[in-house]
Amino acid sequence: MPSEKKGSYLTLKRMRNSSQTPGEPLPDYPSAKCPEGCPPPVRGTVTLKERNKRWRRTRRFYAELARGHLKLWKNKKEKEDKDAGLTSAWSTKIDIGAVTVVPEKKQQRFALQFPKNTQILAPVDASTYDVWLEGLRHHRLYKQAGGGGAAEGTSGATSPPQDASGELDENDNPVAAHSPDDGSAPANEEKKMCEGLEATAKVMDDAKELFAMSLEVASSLVGTAEQLNKLQRQMKGTLVEMKREVMAIKAGGRGLQLTPESSMHTARFKSAEELEAFEDAKEKQSAVALEQEKNDLLERSRKVLEETQRVAEPPSDQMSQTSGAVEEAVTAPMQPVVFCAPRPRRTCLPAKMMAAEGLGMGGLARMALSRAGLPVSFFEPLSAIQFLCEELRYNQLLAQAVSARDPVDRMALVAAFAVSGYSNTKGRSRKPLNPILGESFDYVEPTWRFHGEQVSHHPPITAGFAEGTGWVWWQTMDPVTTTSKLSGTIELTQSLPIRLKLATADGMEQYAIEKVHTTIEKPTDPEKRKVSHTGKMVITSTNGYSCELHFVANRELRGDIFKGEVVACRLAGHWDKQLTKVATTGAQSSLFQAADEEFGEYYGFNSFTMTLNEPVTPADSAPPTDSRLRPDQRALENGNPGQAAKLKKKLEEAQRVRGKSHAFTPLWFDNMGDEMTQKSIYMPNMKYWTEKERHFAGVHFPDIFTV
Repeated sequence: MPSEKKGSYLTLKRMRNSSQTPGEPLPDYPSAKCPEGCPPPVRGTVTLKERNKRWRRTRRFYAELARGHLKLWKNKKEKEDKDAGLTSAWSTKIDIGAVTVVPEKKQQRFALQFPKNTQILAPVDASTYDVWLEGLRHHRLYKQAGGGGAAEGTSGATSPPQDASGELDENDNPVAAHSPDDGSAPANEEKKMCEGLEATAKVMDDAKELFAMSLEVASSLVGTAEQLNKLQRQMKGTLVEMKREVMAIKAGGRGLQLTPESSMHTARFKSAEELEAFEDAKEKQSAVALEQEKNDLLERSRKVLEETQRVAEPPSDQMSQTSGAVEEAVTAPMQPVVFCAPRPRRTCLPAKMMAAEGLGMGGLARMALSRAGLPVSFFEPLSAIQFLCEELRYNQLLAQAVSARDPVDRMALVAAFAVSGYSNTKGRSRKPLNPILGESFDYVEPTWRFHGEQVSHHPPITAGFAEGTGWVWWQTMDPVTTTSKLSGTIELTQSLPIRLKLATADGMEQYAIEKVHTTIEKPTDPEKRKVSHTGKMVITSTNGYSCELHFVANRELRGDIFKGEVVACRLAGHWDKQLTKVATTGAQSSLFQAADEEFGEYYGFNSFTMTLNEPVTPADSAPPTDSRLRPDQRALENGNPGQAAKLKKKLEEAQRVRGKSHAFTPLWFDNMGDEMTQKSIYMPNMKYWTEKERHFAGVHFPDIFTV
């Protein structure tokens, strides 16, 4: 028994220490040349096992790679029986052209990456590894180029079905079980099947297009109704004013009464004839004035009617007019701008991070029922507005994108900037404080500046705007929180994109960046809390290029930049470390390299985050709603958790009282339609920096920090 335990331990140790570094995925068509004709089949015995399932038994199969499909039988006899007509089914069939195949040469095996899992395929005879490698490469290209028949392609890139014991179950794959063998169906039947599939695809495309048109028409009708209601109210007001004008004219009060000045002139006339001539002239002047007033009223009515006719047009034009006026103000400065003189910044916080108290899910439930806030030890001394500003840490990437001549390079640098914002969450275990409604924050550097505002409390919405030489950036942060009762994780999803505008050599370009999901593991224990980002990031631009980045496990990401549907280059890296551009020629260039700095004793902040909550000085001209003036946040930063908890509770109670008696209107942002994304987002009204230069004289601020 001791020897068996020792052997088991060594086996486990070898499994854990074994290298699983994958190679480069096999190339896709049309980036690689397709072989001429159907490649020869490859046959042999293989093993198949799901990756990361260490205790699942490895299954052995007899495999045949032919016409772009990998067919698996439980043994060679089943294959021979099938060829002899004794059976018409195989265990499973995999479309090699629809899955990603990553060769792992060191282990003499292949990783078949499906949407839901990864299967490890290994030839039993290791000497045939190169034969299988060439076969997989050629059959993938052959299938992606349209070979192999449409009927076989219907199986798609599905994972091999498995039963509870880990064995492949032929009953779980009806498409594979009833598909005809290669070459067994007549050519005319294959042709008819191809035509039927093409017709079905065409009908589905038409249905999708019809559905999209229906949604567009519905949104157009809703927008038209809203505009008509607005103009109806305007016309009612105009009619009331017109009636008042007509009544005043009928009463003879307009143009017929002499002013004191005219009475003085009348006293100067020497005879009644002169006075009568003067009165005639005044009557003619009154008639001219009445005619002019009539023409003015008609002109105003005509303008209202023209406005009504314009509303009958599609609402996209109205949206472009509305957002166009704002975007004329939101213009990237073309010439270098210096917003302030360089200033020294602090390099640490006044006090180190305090120990956090654990809180189970039951404790969270009790706090939710009693409407009590989270313990102050769950938070870091930053507001969510400052957390939003933290995404601009690597804003020099935007300056590089402005100066780049190639649109592919610009899109790659914009993608690197979008990824860099997530690197700040590495090592962070506490959450930022929820801003008070009306709270604001600004940050000024010589080459760029930022200002933000909390524009809504329920739901919590934060708006931010930043600008530098040749670029402007704005974002509406509206996180939607979903809590998993089973795993105890919290997932944050943002529905509104980041908006960006660059003044490039080719003209003004706009970008929209859709963010990925953020998952927080063990949210009830700040000491063990982990933050991860997964999902697909989509970046679109008005220059015709787009980008898709996939955030996967182990902080890895990979993606492509497209010109239409053609891949222009590939991207790969880690969201917490770096991003690399891989050209179609194979040349690699580094786009972004995260600074290797992290201060764990100061809440995991980096050197840039340290500067966000610096105490304000008179030279800062900060408004009374600035986050840096928030008392509970300052007490938490100074290492006084008891005082911070009391102040936080008082601020939140005062906010609830104000919410019941006062309606809130943001001071620095307006909610309006965005022309590019067709979504309603908050855009700056471009008044903040003008009022800041005046030290906010005459601006009425809500009293949000007095306790």
